[in-house]
Amino acid sequence: MKKFTWKPRRSLLALAILSATGTVLAEPQTHHLSIAPQSMSDALKALAAETHIQIFSDGDALKGKQSSGIQGDFTAREALQKLLTGTGLTYIFTADDAVAVKAAENGSNATSTLPAVTVEGKPVSDLDSVENTYNRKNASTATKTETPLMETPGTVNVITRKQIEDRQSWTPDEALKYTAGVNSPSGGGRTPYDQAFILRGFSTGETGDIGGFYYRDGFRMSGIPIAMGNVERIELLKGPASVLYGRAEPGGLINVVYKKPQATPHYVLEQQFGNYDFYRTNVDATGALTEDNKVLYRFNLQNVNSESFVPYVENNLLSLSPQLTWNINDRTQINFQLDYSRTEFTYPQGNPVIGGQIADVPHERLLELYKPTEPDGHSENYVAAVDLTHQFNDNWKLKWNGLYANQELNWIRGGRVTISGIDPDTGIVDRGNIIAEPNNNREWWFTQLNLTGSFVTFGIKHTMLMGFDYLRERFHGPQLFIPLNGLNYNVFSPRELSIPRPSREQAIAGGDWFEQSNDWFGIYLQDQVDLTDRLHLTLGGRYDNADNYQGYSPEDAQRPVNNEALNPRYGIVYQPFNWLSTYYQYQESFGTNNGRSFDGKPFSPQTAQQHEIGVKTEFFGGALSSNLAIFHLTKQNLLTTDPDNDSRQRAIGEAASRGIEWDVAGRLTERLSLIAAYTYTDTEITADNDGNLGKKLPNVPDSSGNLWLTYDVTDSFKVGSGAYVAGRRKGDSGNSWDLPGYVRMDAMAAYKFRIGRSALTAQVNVNNVLDKEYYVNSNAGLAAYPGAPLTVLGSLRFEY
Repeated sequence: MKKFTWKPRRSLLALAILSATGTVLAEPQTHHLSIAPQSMSDALKALAAETHIQIFSDGDALKGKQSSGIQGDFTAREALQKLLTGTGLTYIFTADDAVAVKAAENGSNATSTLPAVTVEGKPVSDLDSVENTYNRKNASTATKTETPLMETPGTVNVITRKQIEDRQSWTPDEALKYTAGVNSPSGGGRTPYDQAFILRGFSTGETGDIGGFYYRDGFRMSGIPIAMGNVERIELLKGPASVLYGRAEPGGLINVVYKKPQATPHYVLEQQFGNYDFYRTNVDATGALTEDNKVLYRFNLQNVNSESFVPYVENNLLSLSPQLTWNINDRTQINFQLDYSRTEFTYPQGNPVIGGQIADVPHERLLELYKPTEPDGHSENYVAAVDLTHQFNDNWKLKWNGLYANQELNWIRGGRVTISGIDPDTGIVDRGNIIAEPNNNREWWFTQLNLTGSFVTFGIKHTMLMGFDYLRERFHGPQLFIPLNGLNYNVFSPRELSIPRPSREQAIAGGDWFEQSNDWFGIYLQDQVDLTDRLHLTLGGRYDNADNYQGYSPEDAQRPVNNEALNPRYGIVYQPFNWLSTYYQYQESFGTNNGRSFDGKPFSPQTAQQHEIGVKTEFFGGALSSNLAIFHLTKQNLLTTDPDNDSRQRAIGEAASRGIEWDVAGRLTERLSLIAAYTYTDTEITADNDGNLGKKLPNVPDSSGNLWLTYDVTDSFKVGSGAYVAGRRKGDSGNSWDLPGYVRMDAMAAYKFRIGRSALTAQVNVNNVLDKEYYVNSNAGLAAYPGAPLTVLGSLRFEY
């Protein structure tokens, strides 16, 4: 990749020399561009990174200039024309990959001095958030700065909007299905919209019941549903991320990047439908509210009604998200976002494991003690977010973020089979549970302040990040557990029993009040050092101070548990060629609080360390990229049984994960795109008192891989096909039984009808084409969750 050259003073001389050489036509390659409104300096940097052209400019000429951004398919010349129109700037190409930007001459304006070009982006398949490729060259999650991935130490996978669209991924699980090193544990979470994942052997959540932790535009969340229709892309950072994000699970971090308002008007209406009574409506609209593009808007609506191949299981979602962007002046911008969502869900129940074997019962059987008449629960969720950016000059920028979220959860699970109570000889259940959590409330408060700047010392360029963040989470409400004994219920010949589900009033009156709160404060510093154009260092450190409290009554006398940690990060990247980079990175992690021991003393928090080396490549001018990583990750202070008292625990457990990940994404030709990945993961419990020493971690296959290909038969007709392969996995920590390996094959076809500037796309996707029976994962070794049989998804999408 050609480096973007930024020399404000010396570029004045370059302008004179380049102007004398005359204009050379730029290569007429078309690029899909999505450059947000920002300072002209940053917009040109983004354009250089995306188009691989060198841009020379006088820094003084750019001061105070603001770009309204661009979106669509453009050549480099067309993109410059659109970016510079009306700014008083002009440009001149001096070579196929070099351009000079300068102030228009006195007595003229940029519009008259610019070459005559008709700027009209080609129609795109969705809104501005759509990237018309499977790979992305930049990502911000790993460094909180827009750093080229070739210069970023570590592994970052970007699931672009194009990938999401081509596979019609309406859940996070499907969106991440074709990503190296990702597995979903414990049924994936409470609903399809809120899922936990296993990254490099370790879960992103404590249990599948509460869902996994993920990040929403950098905010730590859990339980709030992810509406995929409003997602621009998903950035997956592998390994510990504590230096920039605080207390995080060591396997990796999932950051969901939501769509933003854009100046270019665009409107989408999409209807999806499929078997098992699946219907999903998505509405998306964006544009400017004022003629000067100072106020922009976006509105997204999503409504999902979904049943399942398992009777009585349903998952519904309604999501509304209005947004506003106010470009206050050339240097200051503020964004507002509101979200409301409501879910209705039935908690999944896997096939029971009896005597170390998965019970031979139909995958579509729901092992209930009664016939459900309504979903197990529902939640109402509210999110309000704001971010303010101020550009002091071309080199220094301040950004503040704030978020408040609230979730009202009503959840009553009635009469589900408790797998541990099954007689292995007869299949008769000895015990069941009614579990109720009515009127629970969760709240999040988050704020973050980042100062970023670039400067040069002794000829060495630095990009500095200084910041702090504060997060408070609070969960409180009644919890009711009713044991049911002597049910005489057989899983092989189930029958409905007359066991009434408790009312919410009964559950509130009879339940124990549970409360949990977390207060986390962190300060961090990062320096990205360009020792040369080809040698880059990333150095960082963070201090965390966290208080955790949990108890079963507001009057619980336990004091909050306080933990603090200082975590470093070191990384180095060497690029011997523009298309090749090598890296090494070391990171440490500060994990979740472990609670208290039997005598009331707090356990030590979980910690982790990772070493990683890798090789990154780009081919065909950056159209195809790949990453090969070798990692060694160790996690300490896992809870394990006290050898002196089996009713107590100690925080001495340890597990290790070692492996190789390889992935490739992008375009092989202008018509052929692919995603491919292979993962080898060797996990081991290295310290334990439960007899599991040396055993493998559950739900993690030694080998897994995938391949997805799409081919544009014509400009309007596309076909695609793929396969996901997972090897055998251990079903529990004791490695007493296995989940069998499986292959899932998928296919798609789409046809686009163009009507002027509008487009109507008809698409069909078929998942599990061969209708294979397989198991996705297990739940604490007690049950195996079957995957969906052959599933058909159709869609009609109109966009203008």
